[in-house]
Amino acid sequence: MIINGNYFGFTDIVFTFDSFQISALKSLSYKDSLGRSYVRGTSPLPLGFTTGKYEASFEMELYLPSVALITSTPGWRQIPHVATVAYGPNAVAPLPFTIDTIAGIYLKDLDNSNSDSEDGITRKFSGMVMLPILYNGIPSIIATSTIGAVG
Repeated sequence: MIINGNYFGFTDIVFTFDSFQISALKSLSYKDSLGRSYVRGTSPLPLGFTTGKYEASFEMELYLPSVALITSTPGWRQIPHVATVAYGPNAVAPLPFTIDTIAGIYLKDLDNSNSDSEDGITRKFSGMVMLPILYNGIPSIIATSTIGAVG
């Protein structure tokens, strides 16, 4: 977003993970997709599309002191986590322009790779997301059924 010629960058992000505001964030990535396919039958032209399968993923790289906030809870890979990402002029205005919410994050991978560098030591987390990501409060997909059939 541009306001009076200013573009906001990585330092304008306020990142919260499980209610902890984390400023020792090196990188952040989250994405979702809806895998749909054509239904053709014997027709050379598509008859329609499948409903598709929604998938979302989450990755973050934190500097070592912030890692303890996440890994200090026993079973931290087995419980769902919530992250919020606020984009906007943190020091200029009282409210951010956009807030994305990623709920139902199950962390699965923790990369402890290290190398000779002038940068601080980091840990990379990646995970699966069970609920639709809310982009500024709006889901990109509406689930028609979240309860399995009972027979």
